[in-house]
Amino acid sequence: MRLAGETDYATWLVGAFYSKDDIQTSYAGDLSDLLNTTTFTFSDQESESAALFANVEWTLSETFSLVTGVRYTDEERTNLGGTTDLVSLAPASFLTLAPFGSAPIPLAVSDAKITDTNWSWKLGLNWKPSDDTLIYLSATQGWKSGGFFAGVATTSAQLEPYRPEKIVAYEAGIKGRLRETDLNYSVSAFFYDYSDVQTFIREDIGGIPIQRLGNVENAEIYGLDADLAWNPAALPGFSLNLGIGLLETELGSFLAGAGPVPKGNELPDAPSFSFNGGASYELDLGGDIATRLSLNSRYQSSSFKDGLNDPLIAADGFWTLDARASVFSEGDWDVSVWGKNITDERYVTQGVNQLPFGLGFRVYGAPRTYGLTLTKHFD
Repeated sequence: MRLAGETDYATWLVGAFYSKDDIQTSYAGDLSDLLNTTTFTFSDQESESAALFANVEWTLSETFSLVTGVRYTDEERTNLGGTTDLVSLAPASFLTLAPFGSAPIPLAVSDAKITDTNWSWKLGLNWKPSDDTLIYLSATQGWKSGGFFAGVATTSAQLEPYRPEKIVAYEAGIKGRLRETDLNYSVSAFFYDYSDVQTFIREDIGGIPIQRLGNVENAEIYGLDADLAWNPAALPGFSLNLGIGLLETELGSFLAGAGPVPKGNELPDAPSFSFNGGASYELDLGGDIATRLSLNSRYQSSSFKDGLNDPLIAADGFWTLDARASVFSEGDWDVSVWGKNITDERYVTQGVNQLPFGLGFRVYGAPRTYGLTLTKHFD
């Protein structure tokens, strides 16, 4: 619910937000080859969130404006679930060493509730030296909710809730348009100061190494983003966009199963270099019919998948390439042939290493995929 308005001195918005969610998941695990048993995992998570917020952009002069914003949020989350060893194979389940025919044995159980209240805010300054240029500075505090892991667990410690994550973000940048070259650009530099970073950590619980979602006390990120978009008037229908990202990350010290991990590890899923680019060309075929050809690519350098920076589940750098060809009538129908990851690049998206317990896996991105999409719009 929002209410907005404008005066000679400010543009303002106030509002309220409420949501309630109930998410149920289940997973039947066949571990017969590895652990001589089968398991059943389920989770029933409920969350309720309410917030009040306000934002005001104050007009200081013809070229300067001040942005202020605040949000108060109150949340409650519950989780009922866990993993059960079904003890379904003879002579015994390796997980419990129970004899065949025994009743199912709970391995991990969660019946917990967490609550959280927090304040978010923003303070920014905008300067428009011309109609085609914006230079800005901002400081923002935000939160990511705490929660519960809902996957397969071998001990209740893996289902302990993780705490909310807080960030204070500082950013400076410029956005503009060079009319003589039909070029739009944006460049920004940023510094993020994190508290209670949510990530996978590894611990020894009762002598058994486990990997679970938890928190690292602090982390820092700084980097640079740059984007270009070119729509040349001399080549109607053609567009080109390019973007790069430079990133440096550092986790604070934290405890793991093998003992203290010193400050300096990289954050998970934080490649030091990334690139995206795309080109498209649209041609009028006459009447209301047109065709569009597009090609998009992205690259990211190597990255880790956990706070321990485990090389066994890290991802190497990779390229992906997508293409699409369409014939369409604007606002009426569209026929498209497309391909995703057409070079069939094999790259890691996540992984778990529990080799001391006999478990470990990597998850890979989707392989080369082709398709045909037919779209019809109705008034």
